[in-house]
Amino acid sequence: MVAPLHTFDPSFGPLEIVDVLGDDGLSRRLCELGFSTGRTVSLVKSGNPAIVETDGARFAIGIDLLARVFARPL
Repeated sequence: MVAPLHTFDPSFGPLEIVDVLGDDGLSRRLCELGFSTGRTVSLVKSGNPAIVETDGARFAIGIDLLARVFARPL
């Protein structure tokens, strides 16, 4: 099941990023933070903003940005 990251909740466990939509500064910044294809992330807290962990770092990210990130459960 591939879906936007904001549609998952912490009970799904680790998620693999499948795609990051867009070709603008915000999409590039997401990739710089570790939200890029093939990377593993965990949703710590759902909501707006959600708390997402990648590579041991946690980020509070709004639903508008999370809608650009598509993932699937591992």
